[in-house]
Amino acid sequence: MKCKQCKKEFTQTHGSQRYCCPECSYDYYHKGKQLKICTVCDKEFTTNRHNQKYCSPECRDNGYNSNYRKVGQYLIFERDNFRCIYCGHTSYGDDAELHADHIVPKSKGGPDEAGNLVTSCIECNLTKHNNELQPKIVAVILEEVANRNKNCNIHPNLTIKFSLKR
Repeated sequence: MKCKQCKKEFTQTHGSQRYCCPECSYDYYHKGKQLKICTVCDKEFTTNRHNQKYCSPECRDNGYNSNYRKVGQYLIFERDNFRCIYCGHTSYGDDAELHADHIVPKSKGGPDEAGNLVTSCIECNLTKHNNELQPKIVAVILEEVANRNKNCNIHPNLTIKFSLKR
């Protein structure tokens, strides 16, 4: 895993660890500027806002226009061809009710990002529930999701909104 503050590679000692050391954690939350990577162009930039995702207004507009036209679960369903990643059932052929499932459960630190979400039928989603899959299975699924995101031009860190508030 890469440290959110200094970007060094480190091994997590617990599932929600995001920093390589206490100093990086402190620096991230208490010092002004943070090094970030733009979710559209992957360029590094600094900011003092913890929720800034884009390096420029142009990237913000491009990210918004290309990725947020389709919001929420539909983007994941479309990427996965409306097919459950676990059993293969579809909404159109098997009349399956589809859900967006977190590969790494949200309760275990899994983010609401395209790289951590898959299409799952209701039966598989309820069976998996809050449980983590075996690491080998997670690795295979994450690799498949990464390939699908790349093929569909979806940034893996794109936050998926599950509802629109107007």
